[in-house]
Amino acid sequence: MKKVEYSAHAKIPQTHAVSVYFCGREQCEPSHSYGPMMRTQYLFHYVVRGKGIFRTKNNVHRLSAGQGFMIFPDQVTYYEADRDDPWEYIWIGFDGTDAAQIVSNVGITEKACIFKGEPDGRLEGLLSKLLDCFKTDQNDKYNILGLFYSVMAFLQHNTEAQVRSDRGYVEKALDYIHHNYAYRIKIEDIARYVGLDRTYLFKLFVKNVGVAPQEYLIRYRLDHAAGMLTQTKLSTTQIAYSCRFRDSPSFCKHFKARYQISPLAYRKQGKKE
Repeated sequence: MKKVEYSAHAKIPQTHAVSVYFCGREQCEPSHSYGPMMRTQYLFHYVVRGKGIFRTKNNVHRLSAGQGFMIFPDQVTYYEADRDDPWEYIWIGFDGTDAAQIVSNVGITEKACIFKGEPDGRLEGLLSKLLDCFKTDQNDKYNILGLFYSVMAFLQHNTEAQVRSDRGYVEKALDYIHHNYAYRIKIEDIARYVGLDRTYLFKLFVKNVGVAPQEYLIRYRLDHAAGMLTQTKLSTTQIAYSCRFRDSPSFCKHFKARYQISPLAYRKQGKKE
C-alpha cells in the first residue's frame, strides 16, 4: 500500500494561551508504529479510516474510523496501525497556558483519553481545513485558532452527547433491575433489554454506578429483603424466595456479607428500634 503523508507547521508566532504548532495526515503502512515515546505537547489523532491500537501505561485501546485519541504532555504512549486494515489519521499538536483547561472542558482526561465519534465526515472536514490553512503561504493565527476552537467545540459536543447516551443506557438498566429483581433475570437479559453488549454494559455500570451489574442486582435484592424483615412477618425462606435467592442458606450468606449480621438478628434489632 502506498504511504501518503504530509504535515505542516505554523509559519508565524501564535498566542501563548493556545499555540497550534503543527498538524498532518498519514495513511500508515500495515503495522506501522510510533513509540513508546513521550511528547512535550498535546497531540490529538483522529482516525479517518482503518484500525489500530493506542497504548498508554495502563490501557490498550483498539480504535477504528470515527474515533480518536489524545496524547498528553509527558505521557509515554505507543500506537500501531492494524496489519490488515491500517489506519489513516489526521493529527494536531498544540500547547499553551490554556491548553490543559481546554482539554479538560472537552471532557478528555489521561484516564479517559479516547474520543468516540462517528465517521460521518464532519470532524474530518474541520481538521482538513485546518491542515489546508497550515499549508498555504497566507496562513495566520486567526484562521488557525478559529479552526482549532471549532475542532475542540466539536469534540466537546460529541463527548457530552456520549456521556448523556451512556447515562441513558445505565438508567434503563437500573429501571429494568428495579422492576424485575424478583424474577430470575440474568445480566444477559439486562444487556439485551438495554441494547448493549454485556461487556460494554459492565464497563458503563462500573463507571457510573461504582459496581458491576450482578453486584448491584444482589445488593438491590438484599435491600428489599432487609425491609421485608422489619416490615412483614414472612419467614426467612419466604423472603429469600420473594427476592429471588435460590434458597435460605444462600440468602443468609449474602445478607451477612452485606450487613455483617444474620437476617434473624437484623429482624430482632429492627423490632427493638
